[in-house]
Amino acid sequence: SPQNHELLREFEATLLNMFGLQSRPQPSKSAVVPQYMLDLYRLQSGDEVTHDISFEYPERSTSRANTVRSFHHEEHLELMPGQREDNQLRFVFNISVVPENEVLSSAELRLYREQIDSVWSREEDGFHRINVYEIMRAPSEKGELISRLLDTRLVHQNRTRWES
Repeated sequence: SPQNHELLREFEATLLNMFGLQSRPQPSKSAVVPQYMLDLYRLQSGDEVTHDISFEYPERSTSRANTVRSFHHEEHLELMPGQREDNQLRFVFNISVVPENEVLSSAELRLYREQIDSVWSREEDGFHRINVYEIMRAPSEKGELISRLLDTRLVHQNRTRWES
């Protein structure tokens, strides 16, 4: 009915206004949604997830959250000057695009690792260490990188799985 259509249009206008939008967003056809985000959406909406996704969230921080964002690592930032060993990988995520009026209450890094059959001589115990740092100041020509360790984990190299 015309009355329901008008009510729906007013509701949509209210939602768009709440999000600071003038009209419906038009997502790019080339946009790629990570499988992890699709799984998270299905889990939160009560849809059945047919494969193991191993979500582990601390209830305290996620109970206040109302937005989930996904960041791709920025390869051009990963070749920073300074010491770098051959057996290290560095991934950089720029979270400065989070709007100032939003509070970052929780973060999760998910890495897919494949089993490694050969062992580097330094890691004869069969474990790899994953360190997560916050970059406080990026390196410049005159200054050094300033970072702080946020979390660390030892993972066994003979398993193929997602790590969080």
